[in-house]
Amino acid sequence: MTNYNTPKFLLRLNSNYAVIQVAYWCAFCMMYSFSTVYLTHKGFSDTQIGLTVSLMGLFNIAFQLSVSSFTDSHGGIPIKKIIAAIYIVSILLAAVMSLIPMVPAMLMLVFTVAAAAQNSISSMVNAMIGQYNDNGIDATYGWPRGMGSISYAVLAFFGGIIIDKYSPDVLPYLFIFFAVSAVIAVLLMPDPYKLTGNVRAMGGKKKTSSTSLKDMLLKNPVLMVFLIAVLVNSAGQVATNTFLIRIIENLGGNARTLGTCMLIQAGVEFPIMITSTFLLRKFKPRYLLLTSFICYTIKMAALAYAPNMGIVYAAMAFSIFCFGLYGATVVIFINRIVGLTEKVRGQALVSVFGSFGAMLSNAVSGRMIDKIGLHAQLTMSWIACGVGAVLMLVCCLMINKKFGKDY
Repeated sequence: MTNYNTPKFLLRLNSNYAVIQVAYWCAFCMMYSFSTVYLTHKGFSDTQIGLTVSLMGLFNIAFQLSVSSFTDSHGGIPIKKIIAAIYIVSILLAAVMSLIPMVPAMLMLVFTVAAAAQNSISSMVNAMIGQYNDNGIDATYGWPRGMGSISYAVLAFFGGIIIDKYSPDVLPYLFIFFAVSAVIAVLLMPDPYKLTGNVRAMGGKKKTSSTSLKDMLLKNPVLMVFLIAVLVNSAGQVATNTFLIRIIENLGGNARTLGTCMLIQAGVEFPIMITSTFLLRKFKPRYLLLTSFICYTIKMAALAYAPNMGIVYAAMAFSIFCFGLYGATVVIFINRIVGLTEKVRGQALVSVFGSFGAMLSNAVSGRMIDKIGLHAQLTMSWIACGVGAVLMLVCCLMINKKFGKDY
């Protein structure tokens, strides 16, 4: 049997996966991270922007649930083909959005579907590594994901400069470029089942899951509590990121300043990502996640009461302990608490609950900013993150009680 754990093969495999992560996060940066700037340019109010991003979350939930269930129940279809198909949908919609003038209602619909389709890919990109590991191939998640973060950071910085110099209208074109690059990289990834011969016969099916989502959640209370923690935490921090430009504008900044903030926020994640293997050897994933949730609360509180851009930049740097820890740990944590045939849906459920929290928060926050003011929204954000941290603590205690502290 061929040994696929040679340094040469693993370097090629991990490098290809790194390109996928880089292309995904660059496309995400163009479609989502500058969404408020783009929609404001198109004449949307904060209420309309909040509604648009909320609809994006709703469509994302629908994509995540349907695609993950399809993937888990049709193991014979390579996950890379499903990812490529979804990317193509996003590319076509972005082309329509950039080439055809639309009324606001139509633009809202096309934008939300395109962005939601692209966002739904993240759980499957994460699940790809699980497939290689399950088949005995030591593919690495940490440094390729770290390359995604650093690429996002660099592009966010230069994206802010480009938007400030030209126009937000360039965003769909840049998205299309990175999405096409992602499709090529995804299709170049080898099928782990074909590599290892882990298929019953030519045309045979891999292991599939017949467990419903309802049963999957009911039989796994640890997963359920964690997902609720993700939902509440997402409700607290996503809307603040969506309307970060408003904090910056209040302190005298602009789109270029927003790009600098995103450069700092994503750039500090890279050291955590490349050292994730070391961290996971030293600390339990659940405790790293608990630390992350606590740090999200501190970050949101700092943004809520920031008197100047210096504090905002410091809060962005604090993301090393927020999404830096979360992104490096959540994939491993989920893979440990769900069944072998539930891993794609497990990753998808994290995205679904996060999207649901973001959807609720964005819908409320946009209206709140228009009617009450920015500070009320920011106060709501850090309190919600605090509740999420408490729920994550409960999740840790449940695992300790059920499996022991050494699990």
